[in-house]
Amino acid sequence: MFAGKRYVTPGVIERLPVGVQMLLWNLIDKLEAEPASAVDYLQVFELKPGDGIGQKIIHSQEVPPYRAEYVFDNVAPLTVKVYAIDEANIVRCFYRPSDNKRASLVFRAGFVLT
Repeated sequence: MFAGKRYVTPGVIERLPVGVQMLLWNLIDKLEAEPASAVDYLQVFELKPGDGIGQKIIHSQEVPPYRAEYVFDNVAPLTVKVYAIDEANIVRCFYRPSDNKRASLVFRAGFVLT
């Protein structure tokens, strides 16, 4: 899963620094590299301020259940939810801005920002 070219929506490009985007892809790669792990087609990243200073990232999936929390110091915190979706080599990306309007794009692999 999540092999091949990777794409991001314009909303992700605008709101997430490239370093954060790369970090999220690396967290998916790390999960895929674990010998006993099964990676779901939907990966969810909840970014919010950590306790004190820094960025907290909660990485989760539903099937099989997976949840990991990471805290990074000295990073300007963001509050956003990002979805990475891979469906049989087609990734459906949805970006929902804060005004709740919804736009959809279809990519082979990508992030979704809400």
